[in-house]
Amino acid sequence: MSWSDLRKGRYSYVYGEYFVTFNTQNREPYFHDFNLACLFSQQIITNETKHNC
Repeated sequence: MSWSDLRKGRYSYVYGEYFVTFNTQNREPYFHDFNLACLFSQQIITNETKHNC
């Protein structure tokens, strides 16, 4: 399935909020470790701040 096939019927809105799901490689349960989950969450915040994403 191509990227354009995934985009069919989807719309983007300026300043819209989106739900994003992450999976780990082989669905390893890394985030059972609370500290690792916090580190990952902090990295998302850093990316949002530095790269507006």
